Amino acid sequence: MKHHRTYSSKMGETDNEGTARKPTSKKKGTDGERRKQAQKRKGVTQAVKRKNKEDEDYSPAGERGYSKKVKLTSAKTESWQTLSESSRKFLETVMDSGILSILCQQSGGKGDVQKHLNLLKERMLGLFKTLKVPPGKLGDLKNVLSLQLAEKQMLETNEKTLIQLQEEITEAEQSAEHMEETIVRLQNKIQALKKQLEEDEKKARKVFQEGGTGALHLPELPKRSLQAPTLQEEILKIKNQKGLLKDMNTIQQSADMKNMLTLIEKIYEKVDFL
Repeated sequence: MKHHRTYSSKMGETDNEGTARKPTSKKKGTDGERRKQAQKRKGVTQAVKRKNKEDEDYSPAGERGYSKKVKLTSAKTESWQTLSESSRKFLETVMDSGILSILCQQSGGKGDVQKHLNLLKERMLGLFKTLKVPPGKLGDLKNVLSLQLAEKQMLETNEKTLIQLQEEITEAEQSAEHMEETIVRLQNKIQALKKQLEEDEKKARKVFQEGGTGALHLPELPKRSLQAPTLQEEILKIKNQKGLLKDMNTIQQSADMKNMLTLIEKIYEKVDFL
């Protein structure tokens, strides 16, 4: 009897387990659907975060959350009013453009993303109807886009300026390297000229070295210069000597010859003065 009871109890347990397993399969199905929906929502939130991150990259410092926190009192908030119709329409247009930009970045599942973003937009528009804000003008909201555009233009201008400065720095570095090479080349040339000058000075000392008698030790003249015929011998070889003397006398009495002699005398005077 005991065995029968235990067997029946086990059968009951298996029956209960079988009945219990059926709803778990349903739960698995619902869990899978929930996971898919959660993944879709996660993709949407990531896309929104990506868009916000891109907007923050191009927004000025005051729009990035670095502004100081201000404590609001009831006296200050009493004068606040709900958003006007034109302000709500403007904000709706901004949200529509943001949704379009997010959808353009999506590769797949745009329908679910669009539904989710439209729900968020409707919720935001519902909040805008009851949201109270300080009294202002619609132009303040419009200035945000113009400021963002101005910041983008300034960023592009700064990037171009940085590229231009980098090119100028590169050119300056190249010119500095060229100048260094020129300096090294000139220094080598100066060293070579110094060595040559020292050698020339040594040779000059040997030539102008004076002995006890005050005579210069000049190099000997070549034998060819001693064996060369003199000018007198060359003149004697000429047949018409009288005509040659007449021509030489004419040359000596000419004005050009006199000017040349005067110039030679002045040169000698200056040399003597030195």
